[in-house]
Amino acid sequence: MRKFYIVTFIICKNVYYTLWFTNNNDGFILDDDKKHIKSFKFEEDIRVFAVENNLDLEVEITNILCDKNKLLDTQHIDCNYILTFWNIISDISNTIKTDFLGDHKTKDICDIYNKLFYGCNLPALKNENKNENFVPKWRNNEKILIQRVIKDGLKILIKSINK
Repeated sequence: MRKFYIVTFIICKNVYYTLWFTNNNDGFILDDDKKHIKSFKFEEDIRVFAVENNLDLEVEITNILCDKNKLLDTQHIDCNYILTFWNIISDISNTIKTDFLGDHKTKDICDIYNKLFYGCNLPALKNENKNENFVPKWRNNEKILIQRVIKDGLKILIKSINK
């Protein structure tokens, strides 16, 4: 059974309420044109839509602040922030069936994704005997590739959410 979650995208002070679902595949509810993510201006509207369509809506709301400056800052790479954005864009690109650079299975992309993942320092992945956090060391070519992935993701997000 699909579970639905409200995901808000905050882009240049504009808020877009969307519905993300999870089961075997993760994705977003599409608009009637099947080319854009269905978005709502107000939280109340999305809740009414969920009731009208008998969707199993979870209580929590995930806010995705799409701050271009923070996402593209290669001096202070925030692994959690970038990886959350990367993963949500991957779900969007799969939903609207478009190519996303972050989904390419090249060695460089996979290496960067893994560094970001381990840089999140999830408690379940930590060695019980170590309290140290993994802090990735980024090469210039990796920073450039991260910026390319983020720029591609922002382009996909804007294209998918705006009609």
